[in-house]
Amino acid sequence: MTDAFAAIRSALADEAAAGFVHAGPRQDPGIHYLLANRDGYTATETNTAGLDTALDGDVAGLETPLDGDNTDFEMSLDLTAGNALDGRSTAPWAVAVVSDDILVVSPADADQPAATLAERLSTTLPDDETLLAPASIPHDAALYIERAGFELASSDAIGLARERKGAVARARIETAQRAAVAGLHHAGEVLVDATATTDGLQTADGPLTTARLRREIDAAIVAAGARPAGATSITSTESDRPIRPGDALVVRLAPRGPGGYRGYLARTLVPDTDGGWERRAHVAVESALRSAATMLTADAASVRAVEVELAAEAGSFGFEREATATVGGVGLTVGERPVRPAHEVAAGAVVALEACVPAPDGREVVLADLLAVETDGVEWLSRPSHTLDPVALTERSDLSTA
Repeated sequence: MTDAFAAIRSALADEAAAGFVHAGPRQDPGIHYLLANRDGYTATETNTAGLDTALDGDVAGLETPLDGDNTDFEMSLDLTAGNALDGRSTAPWAVAVVSDDILVVSPADADQPAATLAERLSTTLPDDETLLAPASIPHDAALYIERAGFELASSDAIGLARERKGAVARARIETAQRAAVAGLHHAGEVLVDATATTDGLQTADGPLTTARLRREIDAAIVAAGARPAGATSITSTESDRPIRPGDALVVRLAPRGPGGYRGYLARTLVPDTDGGWERRAHVAVESALRSAATMLTADAASVRAVEVELAAEAGSFGFEREATATVGGVGLTVGERPVRPAHEVAAGAVVALEACVPAPDGREVVLADLLAVETDGVEWLSRPSHTLDPVALTERSDLSTA
């Protein structure tokens, strides 16, 4: 069994449990993680055709995806996509981690994988043993396990396992993040190439709206080898009309790469910006991200403590009452552990740090990047320029600004 199961093995020892069980479709992040990390299960087998969210093409509600309550990200199902493993994308799998082995029952093995897994466990383990399971295990699967003579105890062991990113997971996140960078660069190109008119920005295909710009970004993400996964969001104060020079556009991207892992970044772009309020707010959020990274370089800290640091630093530029901040883990989902206030941001985590300064008129300046926390410091992952000016993005500069 690989080191990816270290947190699960530790939980089994702490709780004196005989195993860990879970059930659900392969797109469930927990199931995907267990399958992808079992010995001999290759990246090629980990096909992501069915991993895009059911919200593809509809970004309503995705403006703050770092919120750990965002179940659209935590349970991402594509009800139409096929699955290279079994041809039935939503069919349930059942998985158990016991001792130094992992038992898997696929939809191809049985009509009721959880029932078959329970039967196998009953012939492998003594009666009355305790098995750990995530709180999200389906009710019918839990009943099969309990009827087989086991006691179930709720555990966040798989969340803890996913929280610590190994080399493979880290590389897959970076792949997705590079696609996000490509999408943002293309947004800059589209904005720069558009022509300013009295009716707003115009392209050869017609008015440049936020919806059209989002489609352009998504196409660039696909060309870079990832999938938008319904998580490209562009917000402004006037999203129902063509974009105009001076509009503050908040662009959030969370594409999914070939290995199933996501990236995440957010930028504020202002076509033909003349500085002013946006520039002052931009300096504030930039400083906030630098300050939080310095904090995590020194030692681990809770999500709440990092959010307080981000907001306090941005607020010190004259935005004490307005500045907000969000911190959340990024991996198979956006907003996974560490994401709750008491969760510790420690070595092995990859987190998105996001700072925001809103204006009374509805404008916002938002900045977010991915930070990998290591035992000897921190590292930003594939971050494009923090510029407000789309022109700077067309220079294809990936220089770090922190």
